[in-house]
Amino acid sequence: KGLVPLMGILGLPNLPIDFPASPSCQAVAGVCKSILTLSHEPQVLKQGLLHLNEVLQSLEPLHKFLDPPGGSVLLRELVNAPNTTDATLSPQATPLLHSIAAAHAYITMFTHVCKVGQTDIRSISVSHWGSELGLQVLKGLSSLYTSLVWESTVLLAFCSEDILPAGCVFGKADLDKLIPKEAAKDKKVEEAVGGALKRSSGEMGSNGVAHAMESLTTSESSATPMETDDTEDSTDNKKSKISPLLQAQIKQIKPLLSASSRLGRALAELFGLLVKLCVGSPVRQRRSQQVPPPPATPTPASRAVASALTKLLGNGLSWTAPASSPVPKLRLTFLICSVGFTSPMLFDEKKHPYHLMLQKFLSCGGQTALFEAFEWALSAGGKLPLKEGLEDPSLPDGTGEFLVAWLMLVEKMVNTKAVLESPHLFSSFNPVQYLVKTHKAAFHAVMHLWNKAPLKVYGERMSESILAILCHIFKGHSTIKENLEKEKEEQSKSGATPAAPGASSLMPLTTLRPEEPVINQEHLQQLMDMGFTREHSTEALTHTSSLEQATEYILTHPPPVVASSSTPSSTPATPAASQGMDLNLSEEDQMLRAIAMSLGENVVMSQDQEQKAKEEEEKRKQEAEAKADIQEPEEPLADEVLDNFTKDMMAGCLQLL
Repeated sequence: KGLVPLMGILGLPNLPIDFPASPSCQAVAGVCKSILTLSHEPQVLKQGLLHLNEVLQSLEPLHKFLDPPGGSVLLRELVNAPNTTDATLSPQATPLLHSIAAAHAYITMFTHVCKVGQTDIRSISVSHWGSELGLQVLKGLSSLYTSLVWESTVLLAFCSEDILPAGCVFGKADLDKLIPKEAAKDKKVEEAVGGALKRSSGEMGSNGVAHAMESLTTSESSATPMETDDTEDSTDNKKSKISPLLQAQIKQIKPLLSASSRLGRALAELFGLLVKLCVGSPVRQRRSQQVPPPPATPTPASRAVASALTKLLGNGLSWTAPASSPVPKLRLTFLICSVGFTSPMLFDEKKHPYHLMLQKFLSCGGQTALFEAFEWALSAGGKLPLKEGLEDPSLPDGTGEFLVAWLMLVEKMVNTKAVLESPHLFSSFNPVQYLVKTHKAAFHAVMHLWNKAPLKVYGERMSESILAILCHIFKGHSTIKENLEKEKEEQSKSGATPAAPGASSLMPLTTLRPEEPVINQEHLQQLMDMGFTREHSTEALTHTSSLEQATEYILTHPPPVVASSSTPSSTPATPAASQGMDLNLSEEDQMLRAIAMSLGENVVMSQDQEQKAKEEEEKRKQEAEAKADIQEPEEPLADEVLDNFTKDMMAGCLQLL
């Protein structure tokens, strides 16, 4: 009973908007983590999800774009308050802003809980996030993250002088309301403000915008905190060029930007932790083993969470700005953040990909959206030919920065060695077919940038990534062809039909394992000493490769049903058991259930039918998911294509120099 008021502390309406960063919030999160780890009480997660779901429902207005001429939802809420100076202190005046703070507090709690290293606690976390309630919360968090990135983009644009064009009406009415009435009457001050807003872009760069937006990602670096101090510092450096009224506007915008951007970074951290929970422990590569151990099969909950997270990535890469958006740079800034956020969701710190996440990223259309975003940026929204876009002088501001981030992500995706040797394995993922598909798409994309004059500011970094991508494609071409040939040879030797497209071509021996695999007796005894049955422990060790994975399998899979014929000496089944009655019930409950059945109230059958309907629905979902995960076989890049490129390659290299 104490969990409900404990969780309620994080969502109290009268807390300040900086409460999530306070020691009090950390203390509540620490108590929740201790309860879960010491008592293994799953209600901690359930109650947290319930409270967070209520907060997310109150944030629904944040997801709707404003009517033309557009602007920021948070800024509109602020200027509509009776007193804009103290509006951030009142939950009645700024309910969305305080709901953002409450959501941040719950995210802080979940971040603490997800950092637990115990296998059983990790399994409990994944099972709750993969439940119906957990997936509903994840969907709400995905929408919230997208809205926060857009809000931060718009608010940062208001704090910069060179993003919005002169005379732009986007958000202007709300910005004008931030100017004190006394000062607005002064024509000289008004002219000063207008002159500051019309100042050329050369006087003040927008690097602070991109820098702050990049910190919305899950970058491991702590040198780019989700703060707005950089914007304020750059403003301070230009005090002689910015009027006091414009500084006053930025001062009132800062709490909104700070709250939204901090929550964005907290969400990115939580999503990154959920990815690690889904993919499980990496498979340790040992030189002494001739045959690599089979990867552990992800639980249905892990697959569901991974699907929800990759849908977030796909939605971010295919996101389109509202019609009222005045310049392409706003969407480009959004895409820069989305690309930067995608990288740590698909790759670990050593640039090894998570095969489960790559599989879901493919099936949800995320990778297709990634290359479509590249074409949109290079063609200036479809206005320019792709082959001429890079050298066109009308290319929108911000395109170069997006191309740098995009090329760095693709460089990881085409790294043949990292993809094939990743310890984060997934049995249904075919890394060779993934490389074939990705290499072809990356090669055709890079050809639109090859033999073109590099951009002035970003040309050097772009050139390095382009050359690295081409090196990975050429080095990996022979490796891919060898793996495909080996797969065909093994299929012909075994006389088996061609493997399904989704089957892994790197581990064909896993399908030829003996019917009764060798069980590690020491691990079996350790599991039995923990209190698990021999049958359940044997099944877990059969499907996994380590004691840690076997323990996780036992905790996330029900024990196997042992047939009565295998134990002839056991007590014969009772009539009650044969009728599907629960023998764990007391004699009185069994008698009442028997009377109900005799009166025609088929209680047991109705429960069985409901359970059967749920199982059939779950089975249909799994079949649909498996169908979506199928990787259609493709042929690798033709030798003639690469040969034709190498004939004229020197001219492109000299052009880069």
